[in-house]
Amino acid sequence: MRILAGLAPVDRAGRVGALLDEYLSAASGPSMVGAAEALAGDAAIARAKPHLAENIALRMLQVETAEYATAECRNVVIRHALRAGERLAPLRAFAERPVDNPRLATPREAERLIAVLDRSRERVAAGPRHGVQ
Repeated sequence: MRILAGLAPVDRAGRVGALLDEYLSAASGPSMVGAAEALAGDAAIARAKPHLAENIALRMLQVETAEYATAECRNVVIRHALRAGERLAPLRAFAERPVDNPRLATPREAERLIAVLDRSRERVAAGPRHGVQ
């Protein structure tokens, strides 16, 4: 799983995005180890493919209600999700830097990423949504 995440920065064909749902499904259990491995790569994928960051963040939130072997396993996975989320923090700082870039498309993309990150933050603050477990 970490190999796939490590390939995300050089994936020009969009294969990582095509495999993302399958990759992220491991975070939903039942294996604590599989979930931890998936979460470890989530941040790397989100940094390499910012357009996937919102989907990754929403799937990371699902660990809170996913079923694992024990409640302690869920607690361990939640810790891994928090650590992965922490590694996404530099993404916002990166997006804020090119807002004044003279190339018109670059500030638009930066503002779009900031909006995606803000929406993700608002969803986290609002708590679980219907249909997202």
